[in-house]
Amino acid sequence: MICQVFDNKFDQEYLHEIFSILEKDLTYHANNVTNPTTWPYGKTGTHRLFGCSIFHRQSNNRIDYLDNKNAPKFFDMFEFLCHLFHKNYKDVYLQRIDVNLQHSGCDGTAHIDCPPWDMDSMTVMVFPNPVWEKDWGGKFQIFSENGEDLLEEHDYVPGRIIVFPSHLPHRGLGANIEYPFVYRYSIVFGILSK
Repeated sequence: MICQVFDNKFDQEYLHEIFSILEKDLTYHANNVTNPTTWPYGKTGTHRLFGCSIFHRQSNNRIDYLDNKNAPKFFDMFEFLCHLFHKNYKDVYLQRIDVNLQHSGCDGTAHIDCPPWDMDSMTVMVFPNPVWEKDWGGKFQIFSENGEDLLEEHDYVPGRIIVFPSHLPHRGLGANIEYPFVYRYSIVFGILSK
């Protein structure tokens, strides 16, 4: 198995608390570009996401964006995740925290989260919806390096944590089209190799 999957690590009350922040406090944009190929604005890439950034850094000394109001809750979550993986959060290079939002029928395009030559970076993804019915869909898929072979598929389960190599193509599927008012959130922590 390529992905590490953890379930039942968050209290249901905590998921509702985080979900409330996702629904009420964050501002989402339809112009988040994945895998930017242009510089310096990164307006061209493999596809666009409907989402928002909580934290993003270019290097140890340069933070590009920080949501001062909401970031502490997400940094707390990151520290807990590091503890779960037996890592000292101070020793882990956190490059970004993003929140993605998909409506029904909005299936993501397979993409990678780091340069293809970076084989050591990891993505930690949390499914924060406190309620999710299996019939709603919302699966996570990970593919071979060439993007042609489906290697694993994981159901959207409330509170599920999935850890995978950032260089492998992956995508999230939105809720099935027959559920027009179901929104699939994911919180993504990008961990770069040092």
